[in-house]
Amino acid sequence: SSGINAEYGEKKVAEWVGELNSLTNIAKSEPQTAFSAFSVGLSKRWFFIMRTTPGISELFQPLEEVLQSSFLPTTINRHVTPSHRDVLALPARDGGVGVFNPVTTADTEYTRSIDTTAPLSKVILEQCITIEPERAWALATELKSAKQIMVTSKRAAEKNTVQCVVSHMSASEQRRHEEL
Repeated sequence: SSGINAEYGEKKVAEWVGELNSLTNIAKSEPQTAFSAFSVGLSKRWFFIMRTTPGISELFQPLEEVLQSSFLPTTINRHVTPSHRDVLALPARDGGVGVFNPVTTADTEYTRSIDTTAPLSKVILEQCITIEPERAWALATELKSAKQIMVTSKRAAEKNTVQCVVSHMSASEQRRHEEL
């Protein structure tokens, strides 16, 4: 099973590297268009695989390499150092642009997906043809609660990441970051 996951993941990543290279070429003349296509299109397909396939984080390394060495530098028109890359991965509300690192994100996204959908998965595995209205209401409440827990934990993790990134900045970089 893990061999099939790896084979499928490698095939998808190879396709996405090609698409990301195409977006990089577009970014040379239309950086906003390329960034928009990445943000709303290409990266969302990565999330689907991350959330449904366990243990594939390292397969995303070729994508991260293209993000850091080609796509981001071309899009923002400047060299991207590893520390700058960390800042760019932050959500916009925290001073980044939300271009996450797929290698460090994949396993967490899978775990969050499993945790959030656990109540629904349990009902599906029971193979019930009908669900009593009270049970359906309880299930809806449980799913809502699971989603809220996921959102809260994701935001807490983002705050920790921001603190870590900021702690590695120079004093002048920290001041600029605080102004955002």
